[in-house]
Amino acid sequence: MTDFHYSCGGLACENKGPSGPRVDRLCPICNSYYQTAAMGLGRRESLLNHGAASWRAAYAAVDALGAMDEDRHAVYLAFRVLHHVTAAQYGRTYGAVVKHFGGLLTVLPQLTPHTLYLEKEWERIRKCRQWCGAKRDHADCASSCSLAAMYLLDLRRIGGEPALEQVRSLVDAFSGMSGLNRCKAFSVMDDILGLDPMACAGLGQAVQKSASGLEISLMSRLDRRIAADARLRNTACRQAVQSPLTQTQGAFHE
Repeated sequence: MTDFHYSCGGLACENKGPSGPRVDRLCPICNSYYQTAAMGLGRRESLLNHGAASWRAAYAAVDALGAMDEDRHAVYLAFRVLHHVTAAQYGRTYGAVVKHFGGLLTVLPQLTPHTLYLEKEWERIRKCRQWCGAKRDHADCASSCSLAAMYLLDLRRIGGEPALEQVRSLVDAFSGMSGLNRCKAFSVMDDILGLDPMACAGLGQAVQKSASGLEISLMSRLDRRIAADARLRNTACRQAVQSPLTQTQGAFHE
């Protein structure tokens, strides 16, 4: 037995070992994605009703992507694209992500899965100086960049040009928010991922499965949160219905 406290409680998770987490960093990563997704659950109605027009535009783009297939796979792919662009621009601003994403869209007609697997061909097409302002050819940057391009190709395959246009609208919506282009890219990405909590959780679980080979409990945690929220709403509705009846009965007895 172990005394380690897991935030996911008793949910099944392959990262749980006999004496603690198998990979220490996975629990904080899972918690971070979960908090982003959980926060997104509660703020949609408020932002749609009281937020700036740019928030409504962002939700409209995500909803349009979500309507393209039953399992919202287009949203998930869009999030993967932006996640990897942000990784390639780690430590830089959201403005750098916008520039990089625009560069990928520009070269997309020249890209094929075959091109991305040919290192020299991808190096020829990738415009590092134009997208990043300098030659950034270290392995992590190149890997993130090619992964973003690969998922952009997948998105085009399932949604065509309309899907690409919606992701462009999503990126532009956040660019239009005051000061966000100067904010750190990963901070803005939390807001973007929170637009669709299930796609956010799916992204976190899939990325960590790919990186560590372990299936974490992120999706199960969000499912549990959604079910708990539904129970709270149902209880509140029952109490709201019962309260006028109780007042009426009290008045009758008086």
